[in-house]
Amino acid sequence: MSIEPGSPWVPIAELSAAVGPSERQIHKLKTQGVLRPGHHFYAVGSDGGQQFYSVPRVREALLELAAKKTRRRKPAEVYDQQHTAALVEAVK
Repeated sequence: MSIEPGSPWVPIAELSAAVGPSERQIHKLKTQGVLRPGHHFYAVGSDGGQQFYSVPRVREALLELAAKKTRRRKPAEVYDQQHTAALVEAVK
């Protein structure tokens, strides 16, 4: 695992303050596999111990997740005035 120059590895409370999601949401992202050990975070001590997170790597993972969610959305239906008028007439 390489550490980028200037990239801070911080405890979860500082990560939450830096990137936005709550500590609970961060744990959920780990469970979902969005945040991976050895890349996004590492643990010190036995049984997981204290965990440290890479702020830029976690931020990048969150941006990728947001982009995926945006791509899944169905585009909004748009009607011009002529089509709207035709629909209204059909209902009458």
